[in-house]
Formats: sequence, C-alpha cells, structure tokens
Amino acid sequence: MERPYQCSECENSFTQSSSLHQHQMIHTMERPYQCSECENSFTQRSSQHQHQMIHTMERPYQCSECENSFTQRSSLHQHQMIHTMERPYQCSECENSFTQRSSQHQHQMIHTMERPYQCSECENSFTQRSSQHQHQMIHTMERPYQCSECENSFTQRSSQHQHQMIHTMERPYQCSECENSFTKISTIGGSFRGWR
Repeated sequence: MERPYQCSECENSFTQSSSLHQHQMIHTMERPYQCSECENSFTQRSSQHQHQMIHTMERPYQCSECENSFTQRSSLHQHQMIHTMERPYQCSECENSFTQRSSQHQHQMIHTMERPYQCSECENSFTQRSSQHQHQMIHTMERPYQCSECENSFTQRSSQHQHQMIHTMERPYQCSECENSFTKISTIGGSFRGWR
C-alpha cells in the first residue's frame, strides 16, 4: 500500500494527509480538544469523547464471558482475548506473541535497540513517548499527581494510586499460598488470587 504522506519529524508515513496531520500533533504537542470536566486535552475529538466516559461512568461494551465492561469496543475485543487466549501478533525475532500490534512493536525495540524518544535535557532515550515525558519530569521537578489525603505528590498517576492505599488500607493482591495481602503485585513474588 502506498503511503505518500511522510512525516518531516520521524520515519512514519501515511496514506492520507489527514492522518499525517493527526500524527504530527505528537511532535507539536498540540492537543486542541479539552475535557469539560478536568484538565486533560486530546489530539482527537473521538479521544476526548472516549475520555469523558470516565466522568460519566459510561461503559457500554459488556464482555459476554465475565462482568467487565468497557468504554470502547476495541477495549472489549482486546479484553476478550484473555478468554480466548488469542495472541495474534508474533515477534519476528523470538517466540513472544501479543494481543496488540502496538505491544508487539514495542517489544521488538528490545531486539532492534531502537529508542526513538530522546530527552532534551540529558542523554537518556526511550522506546515510548510517555516514558520520555515521565522521565523529563525529573528535570522539571513536575509532580502533577497530588494525594488527596496528604501533601505527597507524584510524577505518575499509578504511584499516586499506590500511595493512596496507605490511607485507604486497600490491599488488593492476595497470596495464593496464605492469607497475606499486599498493595503491590510485585510484593507477592509468586502466584496471586487477584482482586479480593
């Protein structure tokens, strides 16, 4: 398939000029679609609409195998691969396979040693833009995720969530061998029963 629209900032090319324009917002950091409920903004209107479902708690796509529901049809399809054990995206270098093409692509950077996202402040580079952005907060001292119970703040939402379990006493990961439960899955070290 011909992809005549080449990005001037990276090696990506596209079949349509609109797709190129959409992609270039990654480089310009342009995010014209603002959430009406919070400070998040997006490169696409569809992403903004999708995000707003977080606020409305709308999850219209229900799994037929379990009680999980999703805001996107693609997320439901992705989830259902857990039940079918389907992993259609095979690494060309090793035996690993993935449920998502993006995960396969991400994984293959291990083999190619590709790290396309360079920190502007130091020599570190990353396989993902989100990792680069996360890292750059070290230089800017930015800690946007504030604990609602104390003065601690964090560079990652996941770290904030992890920390808040101190206040809520939540310990969602239970050991399969004993009755102990933990705030982190990595603390268990073996198999676990999942959410209690």
